[in-house]
Order: sequence, then C-alpha cells, then structure tokens
Amino acid sequence: MPQDSSIGKNVIDRVVGPLFGAISGYFNLPAYLRLRWAEIKRGKKSYFHEDEYWRDVLGGDFHVPSVRNLTDGCVVDLQQFELSEWFPRAPGSFWTKRGYDLRMEAKDEVEFMRPFYVHTPRGKQAMIEGGIGTLRLEPHGSGDVKYKILGATSSGNLSCGVPVVVPLNVYEKVRDRLLQEGSVSATITGVYASLPVSAKEMALEAAGVELPAAVKSWIVTSYYVPRNCVLVESILLIENVRPGLGVKGAAWSVYESPERDYGWTYASFDPRKDESLNRAVRFLNEYVAQHGAGHFLTEFDEKTMRLNAEWSISDVVAQKAKLGSRAKSILDWGQQIGVSD
Repeated sequence: MPQDSSIGKNVIDRVVGPLFGAISGYFNLPAYLRLRWAEIKRGKKSYFHEDEYWRDVLGGDFHVPSVRNLTDGCVVDLQQFELSEWFPRAPGSFWTKRGYDLRMEAKDEVEFMRPFYVHTPRGKQAMIEGGIGTLRLEPHGSGDVKYKILGATSSGNLSCGVPVVVPLNVYEKVRDRLLQEGSVSATITGVYASLPVSAKEMALEAAGVELPAAVKSWIVTSYYVPRNCVLVESILLIENVRPGLGVKGAAWSVYESPERDYGWTYASFDPRKDESLNRAVRFLNEYVAQHGAGHFLTEFDEKTMRLNAEWSISDVVAQKAKLGSRAKSILDWGQQIGVSD
C-alpha cells in the first residue's frame, strides 16, 4: 500500500501537478473560482441593456432619477453584449443628465442635413461633451501583468457602452474574431472594479517639467480612461461567443481653431470595414479644412496613427509628449468647457 501511495504521489508530482498548473495558468482558474465564490456569497447582477448598467453605476447622475446599485467588488453579468476593441472615450457620460442635455442642444447646431446630419463646430463640441467618441488602446500594464480595454454594448453604439478590462490571455480568446469581424456577441461575467491602468500612466508630462495637477487632470479626462470597469480575469467568463451583429464607433479629435482656440470634431464608422474608418478619417480632415482650422492635436487610435496629430495616444501613455507653451491655454480652454472638473 505504501508503495502504491508513493507511485501515486510521483504521478501527481511529475504529471498531474504540472498539467493542472499549465491549465490553471491558461484559464486563470484561481480568478475564475474566486469570482464564482463571490457569486455564491454576494449574488450577481445581470444586465441585458447598457442603460440598466449605467443606471446602477451613475445613480443620481443618470439622466432620469435613479439610485446607485453598483459598488466595487459586485459581480456583473452582461448578457449577449457586443464586444469590440473600441471602448467609449467618456464612459457613462452619454447616460448623464448633462450628456443628454448637451446632445439635445446640438440638434439646433446643424450646418446641413443631407445626405446626413453635419453639426456646426459648436454642435460637434456639444455632442462629444455629451458622450460621443470611442478609443482603441494597445495593452497596458506593468511587468507580466498587461491588460486590454474593450467595449461592450447592447445597442451597438460603442460611445454609450461599458468598458471591459481583460488580461492578455483573455483578450487572445477573442482577438482574431474582433480583428476580422469587428465585434462578437458574448455573455461576459466580471467584477465591477477600479481600472488596473492608473491615471498616472495616462498623465502627459513635458520632459523635465512637473505639470500642474489641473493640466494633468485635463489630459487624463480628455482620453477618458474609465476609473471603473467590468474586470474579466478568466477566459471561462466570456461565454456563448457568436458572430456580432455590428457596432458603431466614433472617430474624434481636438484641433486648433481660429475662432475658438480649440475645436472638436467626430465621425461615425463601422469597425467591421476598414473603408468605413478611412472614410471617417477623411471626413475629420475635410471638416477641419472647411472650417479653416489648423492641425489636429490628438489621436483616437493608439494602434494606428491616423490624423498626423501633434500628440499620439502612445506618447501620452508613455509620458513622452510635450505640452510646452500650450499648457496654460489648454488648461483654460478645458476649464471653460468643463472637462477638467
């Protein structure tokens, strides 16, 4: 019997142990089991529509009277949401009372309506402040712990979707399909949590110069990396993956404006079609040229620099870009439109 026990132990040490270790590392089973245990202890909240999610996140800031029902650590189920590499530039802003009012104001700021609505610069600014705009970032983090930010939406409009943060092994489960199809439909389970990418990582600093806190705040909020998200730590927590029905992103930028110092513009695109994104970029260039503006200041895609802007998102993340003499004017402008609060 002792001999059998010893043989059994050797098999476990030499075969079963390493095998389970490899599987555990790949599937991130410890995180998966911790989440399931949290569900048993605390239950979970399931959402079929993004407005329900944002109602619970925003509470009193939601555009209709609501109560905040989500706190850090809550388990969240997003039922058959569309998942994309593009996430909202200003997560939750679309669903606030202020965001709603701004978009209503933009209805009166239209230059022409055919073949589609085109807003005046003032209208564009109101729409973007009202929550329109999407970003795509490369994975970020420190050491071996790197995360990717994705967007999840029930409506197909990524500007009003939910930021979902996944480690690289989880991203790899859906990466090829996201790149080929633009989006996938899936049930996503995660924890409502603080974003692993810190605000400090996104702060813009001139070389050798400590920028005022308010300037850093403007830069961070201008890219609107969400402070909270649905954190998905295991590939077992992305289930029922199916072809996506299609989503809508919004390319955007800040540009120099002869009339107002700085202006905003945006254009919608279909992430499934490269030509759609290229067409949106052409619109941004034509819009800025039509309004006699200068060059673009910001990019919206870290993967590919599309606007030949002064600041790429990579520069911002790596803290290599320089504000120089623009720091004060940008800070003043940011305070005027309320983005540095």
